[in-house]
Amino acid sequence: MELLCQKIINYNDKRITNLGEPVEDNGAATKGFIDNQLRKRTFHVTPEGAQGHLKMNNHKISGLANPIQNNDAVHKHYTDSHDKYLQGLITSLTSEVDDLQTRVVQLERLSLRESTEPAEATKAAETVARE
Repeated sequence: MELLCQKIINYNDKRITNLGEPVEDNGAATKGFIDNQLRKRTFHVTPEGAQGHLKMNNHKISGLANPIQNNDAVHKHYTDSHDKYLQGLITSLTSEVDDLQTRVVQLERLSLRESTEPAEATKAAETVARE
């Protein structure tokens, strides 16, 4: 039986009950059906915040602000700028380590000389220490 209605029906606070599950996109659905569909979702947004896993299906998140707290999301520009800073720091520290290794080798050589030529080794050690 098909009932076609082209007017607004006022149920005067009465309920429609015993609906089946919707089959068509414009079919009516019960509260229970909708609640079950919502529970199946893996991501829930409530007034207290979001919970669950957010599946982006290859879509992007954009318009992120700079992070303030440790667990804030960051955007690519923020990450790239910090990466450049850290790369510069690594390069600088690597250079300092190389210089220190060179000085250690020089001091080891001087130490060997000191046992045979003490005065000359002391002058050379002072020169290395000043560099």
